[in-house]
Amino acid sequence: MMRVSIRPIKLGADRCYILQGEGTIMIDGGGPGQAVRFRKAMEKLCIDPRSIRLIVLTHGHWDHIGSARDIQEITGAKIAMHQREKDLLEKSLKPLPPAVTVWGHIFKRIMTVFLPLVHFPPTNVDVVLDNDERSLAEYGIPGRIIYTPGHSLGSVSILLDTGDAFVGDLAMNGFPLRLGPGLPIFAEDIQKVRESWKLLLDQGAKTVYPAHWKPFAAEAIRKVLLCQEFGEGQPLGRHQVDAMPRFSILIPARNEEQFLPRCLESIQSAAEPFPNQVEVVVAVNRCTDRTEQIAAEHGATVVHEDAKCMAKIRNAAAKAASGEIIVTIDADSWMSRNMLVEIDRLLRTGKYVGGGVIVLPERWSLGILATCVMISLLLLRHRVSAGLFWCRREDFEAIGGFNEELVSVEDLDFAKRLKAYGRSKERRFTTIARAHITTSCRKFDIFGDWHLLKSREIVRRILTGRSQKDADHFYYDVKR
Repeated sequence: MMRVSIRPIKLGADRCYILQGEGTIMIDGGGPGQAVRFRKAMEKLCIDPRSIRLIVLTHGHWDHIGSARDIQEITGAKIAMHQREKDLLEKSLKPLPPAVTVWGHIFKRIMTVFLPLVHFPPTNVDVVLDNDERSLAEYGIPGRIIYTPGHSLGSVSILLDTGDAFVGDLAMNGFPLRLGPGLPIFAEDIQKVRESWKLLLDQGAKTVYPAHWKPFAAEAIRKVLLCQEFGEGQPLGRHQVDAMPRFSILIPARNEEQFLPRCLESIQSAAEPFPNQVEVVVAVNRCTDRTEQIAAEHGATVVHEDAKCMAKIRNAAAKAASGEIIVTIDADSWMSRNMLVEIDRLLRTGKYVGGGVIVLPERWSLGILATCVMISLLLLRHRVSAGLFWCRREDFEAIGGFNEELVSVEDLDFAKRLKAYGRSKERRFTTIARAHITTSCRKFDIFGDWHLLKSREIVRRILTGRSQKDADHFYYDVKR
């Protein structure tokens, strides 16, 4: 088998690759304004730029094609690109693909601020690729170009005979995009991403070379795909749950007929990998609408607790639960489909006592962003997270559940005590990075997006956990 030297070079945010076999090709063209850096990299690697005969652009996003024209002028190489992407290069277009993760949504909003500052010259595509495989033998490289849509509709990958796969943004690995190897945080069609990866794995991909950060074993992607291969959610009727379920999902609810159905449906989807192992307990609190009926129609166990104390409401649900793992979620939030898979995975390692999750608001504004920053700083101060809690029942009971002496911030208190208990058992409190919840912005809708930042004295009293008047105003007596 012909040996191919793989030489990575960093051109802006993009990691490009020079492949040297009997001939030389380049993969991706980096961000705009990288011509000088390209020349210096070639000198350092002792590669004659004119030896590069082909530049394969994995897709048409600006950070991969911004210097394609400059590099072509230096090398004289032809540019190859899929027919569905060529207009992006030839017309200097700068689309932003849809986000498919929590961080993707945040990162995309950041990028919309800076994207107007990005400029690159239009360039003609010399070799227009289609959906068929194309051999690289004529360029002296033992491998082929494979159509792998998903991240963008015209994404391609280069797969060498050795199993080295150069995938552009079909996978990502490393800050600021990911904390480790995995699927992209942006994708035009996430299902096609999965299908493209199955194709690459079936064709022998062994080592993945992403455009952002370092290479990793393809087995990491195989594991991700196994975790995400869920079917459609089914109703969680009590008759369907084992006598000792794996999970008990606890939901406090007061007049939640608007949001509860979506919350329950998200649980049904997340429960699909655990047939007959998930129960839902809804603790209704002074409800005057159809909340209890909706919970019963979805097969949930319903308990009643009328106290104006969220800790008592949550504990009432916990007392009626029988699962090995306790998971708490508010009725106006919904979990991602892989939530229970991630909780199960982490707890099975034996390294974690439990933890919280990343929380994404259903909408954004400057006021909401500023409030999220304030809350994040508070959680960071204590090195905990919240939103949805998860832990083993035995650990929940060991710390006494939620503190019923508090009428607010019972969640922060719970996280701090669970973390301290875990430390005593040499287990960590952690934040799930691969799953998230989305929560409604109804309090912002009612009080205004800047309310908490403008009401510092109220916030100070709420943070004591002892002010019933302020808790009633902000939580328990809010009209729904």
